[in-house]
Amino acid sequence: MLKKLAEWNEANAKHLLSRTMFGFKREDVDSALSYSLDEFVDNVLFGDEELPEPPGSWVNSNPNWDDDFEIIYERFLQLVVWQYKLMQNQPTTFREKTVQFLSNNFVSEAEKVYMPQFIYIQNDMFRKNVFGNFKSLTKKVSIDPAMLIYLDGLYSTVEEPNENYARELMELFTIGIGNYTEEDIHNAARAFTGWDIKGLVPIRYDWAYDDGIKNFMGQEGRFDYADIIDIIFQQEETAKFIVRKLYKEFVYYVPDETHVTELANIFRDSDYELKPLFSALFKSEFFYSDEIKAAKIRTPNDFMISIFKQLNIPDSAIDYEFIIWFSEMMQQTAFDPPDVRGWEGQRKWISTSTLPIRNNFSDSIITGEDVWGDPLSFGADVISFARSFESSEDAVQFVEDSLNYLVRFPLSQEKKDRLLQTLLDGAAVYDWSTYNNQAEGRLQKYLKAVMRLAEYQLI
Repeated sequence: MLKKLAEWNEANAKHLLSRTMFGFKREDVDSALSYSLDEFVDNVLFGDEELPEPPGSWVNSNPNWDDDFEIIYERFLQLVVWQYKLMQNQPTTFREKTVQFLSNNFVSEAEKVYMPQFIYIQNDMFRKNVFGNFKSLTKKVSIDPAMLIYLDGLYSTVEEPNENYARELMELFTIGIGNYTEEDIHNAARAFTGWDIKGLVPIRYDWAYDDGIKNFMGQEGRFDYADIIDIIFQQEETAKFIVRKLYKEFVYYVPDETHVTELANIFRDSDYELKPLFSALFKSEFFYSDEIKAAKIRTPNDFMISIFKQLNIPDSAIDYEFIIWFSEMMQQTAFDPPDVRGWEGQRKWISTSTLPIRNNFSDSIITGEDVWGDPLSFGADVISFARSFESSEDAVQFVEDSLNYLVRFPLSQEKKDRLLQTLLDGAAVYDWSTYNNQAEGRLQKYLKAVMRLAEYQLI
């Protein structure tokens, strides 16, 4: 039985928001604390918000494989910008982070799927099922057009069953290596035969479908794809495997097997409903322990969107193509993971090449200049940012307050003192003022130093 969190306070609210949203603002913390933990988790984080408008009318157009690449690319660009805008403008809900998890579990690569309509349809499917039933979603994913293209379901017939999807379904999406056999893969593949795409929707042709007897995980019958998935979800290990992936995504990169078992029992008892699982997790005492807080490395998307929110840069000012350019260099291009395993995250996000790129990004947003010193069309108003704190004219307290907002990992007093000296830039403490003509430059140096901290990379 999971022990429930005893104290719902500012530190715990910030932790929950950092794990369930792409960055947050101070008003989000105030809003969270205006509710009890139960109310906030069940009625706000899982809020039943309206689905967003699509990025263009083209999402409903039947794909034309003869379209010029420029048309395809422009639509894909619109789709990516649409996704980043949803991250930037998200209300205080868990939807966007969950959509990201689902798309990184049931992986499709835009480069192979090619048609942006199918990538949108898949993303829309995740949104509509974001806090719903994981087993039902798995069935929908299995005949989703993007997945049929990506894992070669279109070429799977009774004469030649293609095993790609059956293998990844078990190895990566649901139950994990060691819990199935090669025979299970072969018989599952037979159950997934016969599918094609007509326009924008999947269709199964009886002549291409294998309706024969299949032996799968110790059971025998004329199983179709839905039957195969039902059998997979009857296995005890399935709940544990999925919970481990959720744990790595939202809690810690090394799952605690005691907690995994407890959460898996909740997941299984609810017949694989996601909402009871997340509700139990986000109300549990262990989720808010010191070992869990600030122990995950920000994804590139989380890193970028958090900076915009923290520095109060509005959506209308942002050049989203600038974000896309940097996201590619940080190795997280939206809708295009590196392979079927998805983005593995954690330490994979930081390297000798990607960390300097993160620094370049934050520097550019703070100064309003790109890496070559040319002006951007947008940037942070550092004076307004500073003055949004009541302590803006007290250098020592401002450093304390701003770090408490910007950085999730506790900093040593020595680091705080060094950052104070960076802010003062040679001036005496009593000379600090945001109305000084050198204040803007000093604040830029300070914020650049903060966002270059190793601790800033953690949530």
